[in-house]
Amino acid sequence: MATALEHRGGITVVNRSAIQAEPVTAMQLKKLLIEETVRQCGHEERQGQLHMSSLHLPVDVILENIRNGQQVDDEMKLKFYRGTHAEKGFQERLRSLLLAHQLYSDGPRTIRAYDGRLIGHIDASLPNDNVVIDYKSAPDKDALAEVMQTRQVSRRIYFQVQSYMLWGNFGKGFVVYETMKEGFIFIVEVRPHEATRRRLKDTVREVLERMDEASRQ
Repeated sequence: MATALEHRGGITVVNRSAIQAEPVTAMQLKKLLIEETVRQCGHEERQGQLHMSSLHLPVDVILENIRNGQQVDDEMKLKFYRGTHAEKGFQERLRSLLLAHQLYSDGPRTIRAYDGRLIGHIDASLPNDNVVIDYKSAPDKDALAEVMQTRQVSRRIYFQVQSYMLWGNFGKGFVVYETMKEGFIFIVEVRPHEATRRRLKDTVREVLERMDEASRQ
């Protein structure tokens, strides 16, 4: 079957001649939709890069991910798609409400340290208030039960936001949770923690030293 969806200059268009030549069946349309959803899922394999979002992991695992990239299957990419587009919607809403209240002061979305060898991608920030914002989608309120009860984020998210604050020079972080089912919003504030900062620095230092050592061999 001729391809019904084509990518031209980053834009997906319908190849109408292909559809007219061979009528698309329900199964073929499903296959095309899955392929397009996977393409737009926003997942990056990140091979050869050290990212702040991975610093909660053991050093050996971080190095393995840098060597081979973060490989995931198409089923996981379909889940990533929903999270990626929920995040984009959140960014648009946040910008609109902050503009309406004359509070908008968004800054750069990429944080770099160690001569660009360490990278972090943030969802939003309020530089005038020295705040970094991290957005997380959740299936429903039940999935947030522990976070709501303890007002604590997971270790992975905690390390991620601590990294953003450390190398982005933010004074605090807001982790914004939104449920896909109810549209419920819950926010947890994260403050800098010196012991965690030292651990993050030690992890990055060891990873970069081992990467340099491997490159010399």
